[in-house]
Amino acid sequence: MGGIILRLLVNRGHKFNLPIFAASPHKGVSPLVGKLVPVAQVMGVRPLLEMAPESQFLKSLGTPPPGIYIGGREDILVPLHSAIPVNNGVIVECGHSMFPNEFEKMASSAIPVVVEAVFKEVYKNDRDRRDSSQR
Repeated sequence: MGGIILRLLVNRGHKFNLPIFAASPHKGVSPLVGKLVPVAQVMGVRPLLEMAPESQFLKSLGTPPPGIYIGGREDILVPLHSAIPVNNGVIVECGHSMFPNEFEKMASSAIPVVVEAVFKEVYKNDRDRRDSSQR
């Protein structure tokens, strides 16, 4: 749900160079998790209700902001169409745990995507600083 919090911050005017959304339920959680909604209603678990597909909360977020959207092909909690609500996202070969602890699983996780994006952003900012100092 960190990506949903990031969207709230963007909607409230906070500026980010390059938001990265990994396995965020922009269009709601999977039907598997959705089966828990009646239980959540009885128990008053509001965050789960707000992550249900077509919830008023998710609709209130509006259009997804520019950024990098990452979805896991094997994610059973957040389907690809929800994790990547835009036309240009990145699909990785992992489940909902996009940042695994096991070294062997890192190559097929979100880690290489995030590292590349951060590297490009740092390089771009460094190049921009050098260009502006030469003027």
